[in-house]
Amino acid sequence: MEPNIITKFLFRKRVIEDTKVKLSYLSEDTYISINFFLIMRFISSIALFFVILYTNELGVIFAPIISFLYYVVIDNVILDGVIKREAERLEREAIYFFEVLMVTLSAGTSFKVALEKTSSSIPGSLSLKFNRALLELNYGKMLYESLNEMAKSIPSKDVRKIIVALAEAEMLGVSINDTLDLQLAFLENAFIMKKRKEILQIPAKIGVVSVLFFVPIIITLLIAPFLIKIL
Repeated sequence: MEPNIITKFLFRKRVIEDTKVKLSYLSEDTYISINFFLIMRFISSIALFFVILYTNELGVIFAPIISFLYYVVIDNVILDGVIKREAERLEREAIYFFEVLMVTLSAGTSFKVALEKTSSSIPGSLSLKFNRALLELNYGKMLYESLNEMAKSIPSKDVRKIIVALAEAEMLGVSINDTLDLQLAFLENAFIMKKRKEILQIPAKIGVVSVLFFVPIIITLLIAPFLIKIL
């Protein structure tokens, strides 16, 4: 849905475009209108401002700070968090999806038919996106055009690269099997590297938790006897 007059009046073009891209990254079963998101965020921020202003003695100080933080958090924390989880889910689904697609292609079916069979037999967010892309073929789009358009709604860079590569292979008449085999190896390697990075970060996270939680407890236990004597 395109932004309406109210949205265009209240928000800058760059804000509208950036938010439109972010909302397109959401899963196919989670649709949020750009007008609803931007206007409701704006109205709820104003409502929060006045609630704090009239219910708190220090509302003049806290109202602008809290309402601004709320406005920023919805976009940069909550929405970005949902997009990040969607990207991770697509990466998990992609390896199995493209493996099945490659097997289906090996049976001698065309790329379009292989996509239809694979997306209809495997549940998940990635399959829904491919189903939508295939549906657009009924409205006169070429397959490579539909895939390129689909790639714009993929939050994962690794999965997006594969879809763009498949679209280019389809457009240029290059072997889909060879392209898919190469891209799948890249995706699997990227997935393994990401998991290794997460594992390597575990000791650092444990260290932070220890500093923030256990160290204060130990210090309290050490100085507690002296405090008791003083009191």
